[in-house]
Amino acid sequence: MFQYIKMRFFHVIEFINSNNFFSLLAEIVYFQRTCIQLEKDLNNFAPNKVYVQHVDLTMIEIDPTTFSEKKFIHQSKARYLKALQYLKKGYSGYGIVRDNEVIGDIWCFTCHKQSEIHPDLVLLNIKCTLNECYLFDMYISPQERGNRNVAAYFENIVLSDLSKKGYKKVYGYVWADNVPALWVHRIIKWKEKRKLKINRFLGFKKLSQKSQ
Repeated sequence: MFQYIKMRFFHVIEFINSNNFFSLLAEIVYFQRTCIQLEKDLNNFAPNKVYVQHVDLTMIEIDPTTFSEKKFIHQSKARYLKALQYLKKGYSGYGIVRDNEVIGDIWCFTCHKQSEIHPDLVLLNIKCTLNECYLFDMYISPQERGNRNVAAYFENIVLSDLSKKGYKKVYGYVWADNVPALWVHRIIKWKEKRKLKINRFLGFKKLSQKSQ
């Protein structure tokens, strides 16, 4: 519990420093915010060569030894603490690294591991089979956003790796009002399945209504 509170504390501080207090408030309390549910077919997936030009960046898989052995450091204290929380829950992670510094990460729920069911799966009524997974909570450090399509490059190589591991389909979602994230997903050609209205108060999310 202490680690969770600590993570939330650093998240608030970092978010306000990068944005402002009102942006933070809009992230933790909202009414009928539109969520677009996504699917990506990985059969015959081929990475887009446009996004394989970042020779200074490397993708890593995040596991319990990533930080404990001091192999890598995370630019964001909040994301480092969140990574520890996710690993404890049994989720898999990928990081994007320059030198030994993690500048972004993304997380994945699969049925292969003994992990907690991610609450989004219940909220969005997503059923993952053994050859499917749920990709969530992508983060790129504020200093790197908009820098030579780092987000698209990162997501592109993560999907390529999942495809090589035998996954046939990936699920996810994006907020309709998050234009940069929506642009990245459309560039990589995720299929937009349906739109949902979500209400949130602090840490509690609830489905409001469906729309086509």
